Amino acid sequence: METAEQHWDLLNENILEPLGYPEQRRNLFPRDDLLQLAGDDCKDLISASRKICHNLNIKRSRTCDVRKLIGKMDVLPELVIDLQASSARGAAAMALTMCLAHTPGLDLDEVTTGVPPDADVGELLDAVSGYDTRIARRIRHEEFYDKVVLASDDALEAELLKDLDASDVVVLFVVIDVVDDGIRGWGHRKDVAAISARASASSASSALASVISTMAAARR
Repeated sequence: METAEQHWDLLNENILEPLGYPEQRRNLFPRDDLLQLAGDDCKDLISASRKICHNLNIKRSRTCDVRKLIGKMDVLPELVIDLQASSARGAAAMALTMCLAHTPGLDLDEVTTGVPPDADVGELLDAVSGYDTRIARRIRHEEFYDKVVLASDDALEAELLKDLDASDVVVLFVVIDVVDDGIRGWGHRKDVAAISARASASSASSALASVISTMAAARR
């Protein structure tokens, strides 16, 4: 009997508590039901992890063992950030290309530096609302758009990379919170892969709005 209780304590500590089952609720269910629920949730968690990795084009995520799957999930925060940045670059490139095609004499260096100091940014953003979505539809978010840094922007790029390195811990916790809220617990589940896709699309739309607003201000 004492050994059984010790085993149950280990199950509580190593499985039920990490799964997020509140102790008050654990006491309301028979132990066999709790173990069945824990097993089902573990299976769901593994299945959801495989789906997320597969939708983000991480190879062999559907067939690898759980330990390797954990390693793949561990790199997702950095991967999602890279995908968001890629989508933003693709959308910005499309917007710049279309504007340059219609206005061949457009000074790209000038319009991508920023809006004039007397421009009403809020008004400009309102004016381009919806057009950013139109162009974002042309972007394939599953593809990766290469990053090219202008020589004149090397110093800015170095500063941005420094800031990103400093924010790694914060970013990691933000992504874990999203996964935590959607996959763990007793209630509603969300598709984190879909959240990642929406985040990429949002990044693309934000980049487009910035580019189009800057161009509109420059042409005034």
